[in-house]
Amino acid sequence: MCVVGLIGGQFPDVTTSYQRAIVEHARLRAANTAIPSVKCECLSWPGVQGPYGADEARVVTKYVGEAAVRLAAAGCEPIALCADVPPLMLGEVRVCGGVRLMSAAEVVRRAVLEAGCKRVILLGNDAQMRLSLLKLLLVKSGVMVLTPGERDRRWLDQLIEGELSQGEVRNETADRFVAMVNDGAEHGVDALVLGRSALSVLTSRADVALPSFDAEHLLAEALLDALTMP
Repeated sequence: MCVVGLIGGQFPDVTTSYQRAIVEHARLRAANTAIPSVKCECLSWPGVQGPYGADEARVVTKYVGEAAVRLAAAGCEPIALCADVPPLMLGEVRVCGGVRLMSAAEVVRRAVLEAGCKRVILLGNDAQMRLSLLKLLLVKSGVMVLTPGERDRRWLDQLIEGELSQGEVRNETADRFVAMVNDGAEHGVDALVLGRSALSVLTSRADVALPSFDAEHLLAEALLDALTMP
């Protein structure tokens, strides 16, 4: 049986969203595509507080590496990092604990660059929008990343964990989200980057047709592609 390994952070619901995306995309593929089993490691960073320095990054790298080794020992291949890790792990994330990792951040970066996008608005949870590996990878690749102000970031964070998790979308919620996207379009963004798939139910209501890059769904596709490669 094919087994995919996921390394998530301290909030299991995020890792569960990635797991759900893998199953959904496997079902959308050809009828003979097997739905892989998914093993998860949800990690917290004990004793590590931001802003991250070199010592904190080493601690987190150690925890991620140990998780990768455990998943590899359990027969997982491929293994992907979907947690919001400190940006200083940038040089460590592809090979950690001797195990090669995929990452949601790298998959999104590649898709954005291949599409020729130069200016994006990043929407997700608060950590993803403030300082995440996803944001840093895009910036280091020459992509300008716009994010909402503090008030809107907090609102999006609460929206993802509250209203959207219950499958409800009020009209005032949709209106505020659309205004946020339209504001980004007025500032010249040519794409949306979604850190959380829950927000995708709102993107279709925006007045401006912008391409969107959904981290959860892009990683799911990449993992399934890796499973079918000879």
